Amino acid sequence: MCSRSWFIIGLIFLTILPVSAQSESHPPQFLFRDGDRLVLVNGETGEAAELPHITATSSDYFEWSPDGKYLVVLLSSSVPYLKCLNVYDVEMQEWLFDNPIACNVIDAKISHDATYFAYATQEEYEGALWLYTRANGEIEQLFITSGGDEILRNAIGVIDWSPNDQYLAFEHRDGAFGGSFNSLIVMHLESREFYSIVGARFGYYASYRPIWSPDDEWFLLVLQEEYVTSGMFPVTNHRGDLYLIRSHTGEQYRLTYTPTDEESNIRWLPNGAIAYDTVLHTTLSIEEAINIVEPPLESIITPEPLEPPERAFSSSYPAPNEGLFAWVVQSRSREEGSSTHLNIGVQPLSPENTVFTASLPEDYQFTNVIIGWRP
Repeated sequence: MCSRSWFIIGLIFLTILPVSAQSESHPPQFLFRDGDRLVLVNGETGEAAELPHITATSSDYFEWSPDGKYLVVLLSSSVPYLKCLNVYDVEMQEWLFDNPIACNVIDAKISHDATYFAYATQEEYEGALWLYTRANGEIEQLFITSGGDEILRNAIGVIDWSPNDQYLAFEHRDGAFGGSFNSLIVMHLESREFYSIVGARFGYYASYRPIWSPDDEWFLLVLQEEYVTSGMFPVTNHRGDLYLIRSHTGEQYRLTYTPTDEESNIRWLPNGAIAYDTVLHTTLSIEEAINIVEPPLESIITPEPLEPPERAFSSSYPAPNEGLFAWVVQSRSREEGSSTHLNIGVQPLSPENTVFTASLPEDYQFTNVIIGWRP
């Protein structure tokens, strides 16, 4: 018996089944690309159905809207790395628009209430942020970079909406050899006013992931003192520190002074407090957070240089409701060579509780195969 046979319980053959209109209480569903089709799997039963009217390629990018009703689709175009934006209505099983909203697109995000589509385009050496209003089809340019040239191009990416859609956050990237100087722009949607946050001295290779409070009033952000130690590879062992930022003004409050420790499981509690884990679990009220006293500089330990790490990818995808998982198993045997499988079931790496199995290409991490659980 080959070494991988223990986890394979038989491939469930996919048929083109109608995807019934989903209500807000739809069952847990996982979406992935199988060849040129998108397959939606019921995580409880293993029933698989192809979404109609979609022909997908490995260069196309798909992402769920926050409400799980739509797919934001960036379709490959004749220009490398630039896409054409359209939206697929999963409930109606059809494209929302007959023609793409825009092309030359780098990134796009739908607001939580699906009122607006924010998207970033690349034209020549500059990037621009646009807002499409669904009610009237109006398109407005919200932001444009300046100062780019043929060698050092500017761009916009990683768009993020606050929970109540009052703010848009996105990365502004100033081109540089080997990487880019990245800042975070936070824009108030109604007033169009914005400010910039820069990690480290210039934000070289910086990335920003705001964790918003439920009321949009604050967000938490990990900022590193150093993002790279090389112009060729994004290598550092600075773990960063946690900051509390007032959304309206950009006023910053530093919560931790431990660049050798990584803050994880950062979240907002139902009572409005902040929680995160380092060596210990920490909970802070807003008042406590904004009154933290900076420790003496000599007490802050600076990390030592780090060797370049190997690239790693997550192979386990927990469903929004606890208990269900999708996970990828890669195995090699002398008899049958290598194989990669997507499994869906109650517990990762538990064959007896697997309800669905499908083969994946070995390069699934790079070819937009895994789309994920429906919100």
